[in-house]
Amino acid sequence: MSRHAKNFPDIKVAQLNVHHSPAALNSFLDYCTHKKIDILIISEPPIRKGVPNINKKFSPFYVTPSDNSSRVRSCICILNPSIQPMIISHLSNHDFIAIQIGDIIITSAYATPSYDITPILHRIADVSNYGGGRGLIIAGDFNASHKHWFAKYIDKRGEELLATLLQYNLDTINDCDIPTYDTIRANRRLTSYIDLTIASSTIINHIRNWRVVDDVNMSDHRAIVFDIVNKPNLITVSSTTRWNTTNVDWESWANSIQQGLDDHNLTRSYIDTITAPDDIDYTVACITTCIKSSCDQHFSRYAQCRRRKTPWYNDEELVDLVRQQKSTYRKMRRCFNQSRWISLNNEYQRQRTAYRTRLDILRAAQLKRDIFGQNDQDHYQRVCRMLKGQDILPARTFINCDSPGSTVQNLVDDLFPSDHQETDTPHQAAVRLSIHDWISRHSGINSSYEPVSPIELLNSIQRVKNDKSPGMDNLSPIICKKFIAHHLDIMVAIINCCLRLSYVPYLWKISVVRIIPKPGRESYDKSGSYRPIGLLSILAKVLETIMANRVRKFMQNNCPLSTKQFGFMKKRSTEHALVKLMDNVESNIQNKYHVALVSMDIKGAFNHAWPPGLIKRLIGMNLPEYLIKMITNYNDDRRIVTTFGGVTRVKETNCGTVQGSVLGPLFWNIIVDDLLQRDHGPNVHVQAYADDIVAVVADKSTNGLAESISSLISVTKSWCDQNKLKLAADKTSVVVMTRKLKPPTIPPIIVDNNAIALSDKMKILGIIVDKKMDYRPHVHYIIDKSTRIFRQILGMARSKYGLGCKVIRQLVQSIIAPILMYGSAVFFGAMKFKSIQDDIRRFQRPIAQLACKSYRTAAFISTTAITDIMPFNLQIIERAYINLAKIRRRYWINNELAVPVDTPDESEIDPGPGPMILTGDATVVPEYHVFTKSTLTNRGIGCCVFILGGQTIIDTLVFRMPTYCSLLQADHFCVLKAIEWIIENWPYQHSVYVINNNLGALAHLMKKDKNNLANMAKDIIRTCPHNVAIIWKKTDRSDNIYRNCKRVAKRAANSNRPFDYSMAPMATVKKKEHCDILAEWDKMYRLNKFGTTIKQICSTVGEARKFAPYANFWLSQTLTGHGQFGAHLKRFGFINDPSCPCGNPNQSVVHMINDCRLANRLRADFNDAKRRATNHDERTRITATFFEQLAMMVDMHRSNLHRQIINDTHD
Repeated sequence: MSRHAKNFPDIKVAQLNVHHSPAALNSFLDYCTHKKIDILIISEPPIRKGVPNINKKFSPFYVTPSDNSSRVRSCICILNPSIQPMIISHLSNHDFIAIQIGDIIITSAYATPSYDITPILHRIADVSNYGGGRGLIIAGDFNASHKHWFAKYIDKRGEELLATLLQYNLDTINDCDIPTYDTIRANRRLTSYIDLTIASSTIINHIRNWRVVDDVNMSDHRAIVFDIVNKPNLITVSSTTRWNTTNVDWESWANSIQQGLDDHNLTRSYIDTITAPDDIDYTVACITTCIKSSCDQHFSRYAQCRRRKTPWYNDEELVDLVRQQKSTYRKMRRCFNQSRWISLNNEYQRQRTAYRTRLDILRAAQLKRDIFGQNDQDHYQRVCRMLKGQDILPARTFINCDSPGSTVQNLVDDLFPSDHQETDTPHQAAVRLSIHDWISRHSGINSSYEPVSPIELLNSIQRVKNDKSPGMDNLSPIICKKFIAHHLDIMVAIINCCLRLSYVPYLWKISVVRIIPKPGRESYDKSGSYRPIGLLSILAKVLETIMANRVRKFMQNNCPLSTKQFGFMKKRSTEHALVKLMDNVESNIQNKYHVALVSMDIKGAFNHAWPPGLIKRLIGMNLPEYLIKMITNYNDDRRIVTTFGGVTRVKETNCGTVQGSVLGPLFWNIIVDDLLQRDHGPNVHVQAYADDIVAVVADKSTNGLAESISSLISVTKSWCDQNKLKLAADKTSVVVMTRKLKPPTIPPIIVDNNAIALSDKMKILGIIVDKKMDYRPHVHYIIDKSTRIFRQILGMARSKYGLGCKVIRQLVQSIIAPILMYGSAVFFGAMKFKSIQDDIRRFQRPIAQLACKSYRTAAFISTTAITDIMPFNLQIIERAYINLAKIRRRYWINNELAVPVDTPDESEIDPGPGPMILTGDATVVPEYHVFTKSTLTNRGIGCCVFILGGQTIIDTLVFRMPTYCSLLQADHFCVLKAIEWIIENWPYQHSVYVINNNLGALAHLMKKDKNNLANMAKDIIRTCPHNVAIIWKKTDRSDNIYRNCKRVAKRAANSNRPFDYSMAPMATVKKKEHCDILAEWDKMYRLNKFGTTIKQICSTVGEARKFAPYANFWLSQTLTGHGQFGAHLKRFGFINDPSCPCGNPNQSVVHMINDCRLANRLRADFNDAKRRATNHDERTRITATFFEQLAMMVDMHRSNLHRQIINDTHD
């Protein structure tokens, strides 16, 4: 086949035996990255702990040896992320790895020279028999010689290998006499031809440009490279995001779409007349085609194949520093004047220091952007995404599956089961028949549906985050938002047409499914170790959002879901569920009941959700007819498309809910609500978080407890059978909760003649609950988990961001702290145990030392203060009290008064225009207006509302609030009372202004997400009539109205009248808890027997924390006293004489700061700079610089003695 006739991209392959050398591997990887190699075949990779020591970003494929005596000698790396291979497990071992990419099998082999080659020959035979007509490439180091591949002699291994190749119609591609092994040993040149590339007859004609790279020395072996040409199905575009939407002319893009719509005669009037589902399918297909065509015209496509460079290398200042360094270095190479060379060297070192400093700043800033994005939300999820890219799990064939195709088919069948009518029980058959009859009776076009308004549609699309992945149509959220903004009438007509016909367009039912490995599984050779995530069209998600909002609104008004469901419910989290559960346990224990926790697991709940059961529930709730019919159509005739290990499968599904959809979680909650609504008994509390069902069972007697547990499990199993679900009996767990030294004896728990064993602990929503409820096992678990993840973080950060102090602090606060503090409202009581405090301190100490670059001997109390990383046990306690106040909506002020907490409730605001809010300074004020003012004093917050007609005060409203309330609450309260007065007294006024001078209070009312507002803000939006406008007016202290209103408000604040509002905001709770925990930290700092040096410099922890932005290796030495100082070296036995070169008998940090004559010049410059400083931060920076210079000076006088001795002892 001619090379000029190729229709598919070339695949570049390279192979090399790196002989266990990390340096050779790195050189090989650099070469392949530069040459854009796609696939790497590696023999004898460098080994660490028995497996290849290769960065995960290069996607190494290998098989871990089953015994510790063996190690991996063959692996394959995929540098092109668009290539998705699968390991053929039954053909692979640690010396022979086989992967399949489309219709090509590529293997990496290594034959040990000291062992028989027969096992490798058997592997070649097996893979040849498996390959059939597929293309087969076998590459590696066979340690066999034969003249057939240009060797100088023939050995027995070569004869056996050639015989095997001929038997299975294979041939070597080595077509030149350049040796693949070439080195010099003992002044002798050694060469051989033992690295081979073998191919089957079906692919050998597709291999071009085979060559030995002899001009680049990477190992004793030489690299081999070749191309695979004209082979389809090798490149698989894995991302559904296709177009780059930056720097786009959106107007031209929208005009192109409009032209396409005009060509297809698609108008709103036409869509309104559609009466057949086929027509709406055609319309959606045409619109999708128009959008994609316009995107191809105006957008550039993302490059799917290669990873992007780090962004900071485009920084102009960094590029300029690189250019300066190169220029200075060239001058040094040409300079022969010693004094000039010294000057240039000093300049060069200064430039290198500036380069490192700038690079550290850019790396820290980039990490902050990568973690936090545009806001401080979801940073934990962002870091998790970053870590996922560092730990890529290769796809592999499953047990009892002989090929990638059968593996993917098995995976699809298990994750997306079919609903077969022949397996129905009589009850299920009756349910299916009744639903069919209902659908038949209510067929036809809906006339009573509620049309979608433009505002409702815009609110629905705005809730879709811009970082969501698109579906099969490749239209990203920003593209869909722009389309709806420019063609709002078309999209409104399409949605209304769907509601009118109770029909979901076919293209919007197709899900692109990503198969995600579940973390922490022992093996990944069965489908239960994977989770399917569906990527739907963004436009389909808009339709789903509208449907979900209407279903929720109906249920909220008529048949609300059980309050015992905490999953996918607004303003409810896992911690709400955990606190509710453990409060119930504690309450029963205090009432002298025997208590047990029962955890029940439904096998594949989301994948096996039965649609007829869902429809039956909806009909029973009297949901509007058009919604029931639409949900029925939504679940019918769905398709999934998934690619796993380069193998693509398509399947029609009629069972389960789409994980990743908007409606899926709601459907599951409706299905399981039937179980939660049931009365399970007076002492049985059942709750759920999505599909995690857990119960608290209590009884006065142990026999009654066992009977209640058996009855509960039996009822749950019966409910599962009715809904075609399966209760996983092997995962059902029971723990008897007791703190008694001699726990009660519980009779056997029998369910279906099977005894359920009792456990000592169980994991509920990520929290390990033990029978004694002291949570020590959970603390040990999160410490081990955090340790493992922190090591993984360091590997990622070291290569991408560096391990600067700021980077480490950001990583600790954004990923380690959330892991430790998750569920703290439940287990924070464990922090009282001394052993737990010691365990946490041992975990945190090396992290704090790394964050400030101190020596390992530095005290824990010193390094945590320098880095401003509060001890984790104190952070856990602080977060626990804050979360408890938020969950229970009650907080103790000064441990004396329990006050209600103002947290947003679950109520929603209907989409609509809302009140008129103007933040520009009002120039014209109508005759009738209201002026509001609040002021804070030591005795409370005073609120005053003046009702004005012109300049005349018609009425005055005065209120008082406690000091723990906020001015935001006070101003909202004033506005709300003013609106209530207007509704009662001026209902027919044409226009009324409510004036307030708190810009923040009005900005809060203008938030885009109205359901995330404070409760009073929601009340304002709900009750504000259309004739009232809320206006911000800048404070005018010369205005008599303002002065009189403020005077009245201040008088009310200082009065003894009762409080009109007394709910504490969460900001007050957080501030109070943070102050209390800082005081506790300061007490720990002052009373700790360690850290004497830092306490002499900084008497409180607050003084030490101010150095956190400047923490580095030198500053930490001075603040901790652990460095080159004579007192420290004498204390740890490095020297015998701790005297200072200035003559002082003890060279301590305090001496160097205050008395040492050698530091007089530094001290004078420091005092002079400090006097000129204009603010506190600048003085702190100057002080930190002075401390650094002292440490450097002492280090210079000691000639790095400390570090030299440490290195000697390590050697």
